Amino acid sequence: MNGRAKAVNNEVLRLWGPTDGGARAEASHPDIVLPRGSPYLGASGSERVAWGHEARGQMTKSEYQELVEFIAPRFDRIDNRFDGIDERFDAIDERFAGFDDRLRRVEILGEENRHQIQIVAEAVSETVSDSKFEAFRSEVAAGFQDLRELLQASHLELDRRVTRLEEGLSS
Repeated sequence: MNGRAKAVNNEVLRLWGPTDGGARAEASHPDIVLPRGSPYLGASGSERVAWGHEARGQMTKSEYQELVEFIAPRFDRIDNRFDGIDERFDAIDERFAGFDDRLRRVEILGEENRHQIQIVAEAVSETVSDSKFEAFRSEVAAGFQDLRELLQASHLELDRRVTRLEEGLSS
């Protein structure tokens, strides 16, 4: 009996219970519906038939061995499917590992950019000193004050002229 058959044998024993001296196994699992072509199907190939354990309440050693041989290839196919799924998960893990590398590079580049921006900001703040900025502010404020004075003077002159015209028209 190969390793797969032993595994199936253990699973069948778990489902069907222990043997009574090795000759027969006690049936404790519900009926199993078998596919077409199974040696356990009736003449029409679709109905359930009474296995030895259903007919007598027990399963012979040869029936048990046939069941193990019948189930073993199905377990192999299921194992193959799981192997395929494992391969897909491995491929996905590799793709995520690539994303991790890219993310690390982006984080490093972002940190470098922050450092360079800080250097530029420090250079700009050193270039434009507070005294130069205050001098510029004072100059602009003085220019606005001169403009206000000119506008007030011209408005006063216009107000006088309008007042004279209104007085000349009303008299």
